[in-house]
Amino acid sequence: MLRTIVILSLIAAASATVIKIDKCENVPEDVCTIIESRITPCVNGDECRLKKGKEHAISFDFTPNFSADKLKTAVYYVNRGVDIPFAELWDADGCQYTSCPVSPGVSQQLNYKLRLGKKLPSGNFPIKWRVWNEANPAQECCFLARLAISKR
Repeated sequence: MLRTIVILSLIAAASATVIKIDKCENVPEDVCTIIESRITPCVNGDECRLKKGKEHAISFDFTPNFSADKLKTAVYYVNRGVDIPFAELWDADGCQYTSCPVSPGVSQQLNYKLRLGKKLPSGNFPIKWRVWNEANPAQECCFLARLAISKR
């Protein structure tokens, strides 16, 4: 059984597309490093096209330089410098998507599955993803990406 899970995880990782990300300006490298982020399915890593009504797997590797027993996570739509939270993943228990506790200098992976509602608007959207220490929100990992949402 464990062997099957490992094989399926490797297949999923191999089919994921690494997406272009930028670091969040307000998070110094010495607090956290985002190594890379991946989305399945995604054809263009510069701007993934996510389809309404479909499920997408999003994962990213990060190395926090802080310790934390509990993590929080959230995704935002960035509009004219204002972070607007996504209701589906807002102030969520980050330990559901990555292992806790975290230790300084130890790389981790956060995995999340997202099904986009058919009523969402279509278009290109800048997003921000944050993971932070529940006990000290200044200790956070953060990245920015551009995603396209479409009907097809």
